[in-house]
Amino acid sequence: MPLSVVIGVPGVGKSTVMEELKKISPEKVKIIVFGDYMFDIAKKDGLVKHRDEMRMLPVEIQRRLQEEASKKIYEESSKFNGMVLLDTHGFIKTPNGFLPGLPEHILRILKPNFTVLVEADPSIIAARRSRDETRIRDPDMEEMISLHQMMNRMAAATYATITGCNIIIVKNEEGKAHEAARKLAESLGV
Repeated sequence: MPLSVVIGVPGVGKSTVMEELKKISPEKVKIIVFGDYMFDIAKKDGLVKHRDEMRMLPVEIQRRLQEEASKKIYEESSKFNGMVLLDTHGFIKTPNGFLPGLPEHILRILKPNFTVLVEADPSIIAARRSRDETRIRDPDMEEMISLHQMMNRMAAATYATITGCNIIIVKNEEGKAHEAARKLAESLGV
């Protein structure tokens, strides 16, 4: 089971690109959302009611949720005969700074084959965030979005160094998620 970690800042459209990729190769692609697994555990433990509250939890609790979720994800993904796309974040912006989305011990559990970094122009991301009424997002300035994207590039390089996985960078321009997904499908061979 090949596993691709897919990262990008909130509002970049990574989930949309992955959904488009699934339409291209429905039998060959499975999408797993890391945050859903963490949220299910946190909700079951009575820690949160809404998934966007998780980043406000103490770091120790977030780390425990990451580890529990990664073990469940690895177990589930090992049963799929195709490419698993793990929708996650390189870094999570918290009140106490940036928390690594996949620290070293989590990467060693997951053993990804690829890290896919979805990027877009910061002004486009800011506009997408302002239109998204389904999520509770921070109204970051373009400068902070640029910093967060740069940190995600560092995360991708770190993932590759730790696991030996390849890095794929995908540009998700406004209105071109299908084109980004098509290019990603070619790179992943699905």
